[in-house]
Amino acid sequence: MAFIFVPNGDGSFTEGDKQTNPDTGVEYIYSDGAWRALGAKIEDEFDTLDERYATQDYVDDAIAAIDALPDTDLSSYLKNDGNNDLPTSANWKIRQQTSTGSNKTLIQGQDGELGIYNLKEPNESHHAATKGYVDAKAGSTALHPPGLRFQYQSGNSFPASGTFNWFTSGGSQRMKVNATSQDFSWGTNTENVDVIYGEGHTFSIWLTVTSNGVTSWKLKTTGTYNRLDFHDNDVLVYISYNTPLNDLFGTNIDYYLTLSGLF
Repeated sequence: MAFIFVPNGDGSFTEGDKQTNPDTGVEYIYSDGAWRALGAKIEDEFDTLDERYATQDYVDDAIAAIDALPDTDLSSYLKNDGNNDLPTSANWKIRQQTSTGSNKTLIQGQDGELGIYNLKEPNESHHAATKGYVDAKAGSTALHPPGLRFQYQSGNSFPASGTFNWFTSGGSQRMKVNATSQDFSWGTNTENVDVIYGEGHTFSIWLTVTSNGVTSWKLKTTGTYNRLDFHDNDVLVYISYNTPLNDLFGTNIDYYLTLSGLF
């Protein structure tokens, strides 16, 4: 026979009333207008729980074990705020192994100085650059002489871009200089005119020499000129006086030319 819930005298049920089915032993509670089965008490089911569940005693024991751990010395670790003071004797480094297996030092702090090593080639304006990169890009600007950079081309025909000629014509020295140096154009938009000077204007030709790792300037020749003939892509310089050359100009050598009033 089916279990029948016993109502109040007026046929209603009271919220929270409980009744038990004597045949099954299942207890029910009247809640929100309906009878609902109550499950077994949790403490009666502890033996059936798996590892996904933990009792209060288990959790309390685990927390007590954490509190019992010895204090850890964190003095050798970097803090993410405030000062990180290194001992005077410290040689602090950040290193990384490369794909080839070699160890590279990236940052080193020692004796109050910071070293940064193995910088990558910069390709953005905010990237740091090595001394070698700066020297190469600047062309060792602090070491090269004044003037524009050219290389020597033999003969007296039209000099190629970035070059100059030095030759003799009618018993006098002449120099023909291309309107573009090794680095940029300086005279490509000049009017085709001849300019004659009443007095000599100075010029100079320099180069650099390196001996025992030390680079220095060397004056190849200097003197005066009294006429300039401007053409579309070069200027012809009439030399009125120059110091002895001592030896010929060499090819594939950077010479630095100055012409008073031009560069």
